[in-house]
Amino acid sequence: MVIFDCLEFSAELRLVDPVDELAYLSVECALLGAQWLGLALFERVTPALESQTPHRLFHLHAARRAVLRAGLALAHLLDPVPRVPQKWEPLAGRYLTLAEQALDSLGAI
Repeated sequence: MVIFDCLEFSAELRLVDPVDELAYLSVECALLGAQWLGLALFERVTPALESQTPHRLFHLHAARRAVLRAGLALAHLLDPVPRVPQKWEPLAGRYLTLAEQALDSLGAI
């Protein structure tokens, strides 16, 4: 499996924290309705990493990324004439729900 993203051009940037990148991908997959995919991918990929990565770190990264995406969605409303203004608040709410779910997963572990 090969995953390409915006940082594919730079190995130094791309490999900073693979768990963070997997958590970010997990958030986006969950947003699109494939919530099961992120954790499954994490569990499949992490054995190939050089260090043991706790599930708690994955969920913490997912929560942080979801909150970041919620903020970016709301930032669109700061534009003088936001494109599709009715889109951003519900999208931010969906990201915040995903952040809450990731934080809830911290307590379940």
